[in-house]
Amino acid sequence: MPVYPHVSESGSVAGRLAVFSSPDGFGSVADWYEVHMPRSARFARDNATSQATWAIFSTRETKTVHVEVVDGTVRITLADVAIGTAAPTGR
Repeated sequence: MPVYPHVSESGSVAGRLAVFSSPDGFGSVADWYEVHMPRSARFARDNATSQATWAIFSTRETKTVHVEVVDGTVRITLADVAIGTAAPTGR
């Protein structure tokens, strides 16, 4: 997944989730992702609420990028979720 160039990492979880913040405006960050995400990505953008999400679906995983403004700062969340992994059953 592409990572916007002007970010500070806020946190991550086991290579499956990463959260970044950027001093740049929502429009700049969302515009950058529109150019850098694969054409196959599905997306929704709402400038009125300063939120945008892109998703890439495959049979093995779903990857998402979510851009939003939280307390005046642009936050970027990248997630990679495996699909079809067996849930522990205790057996």
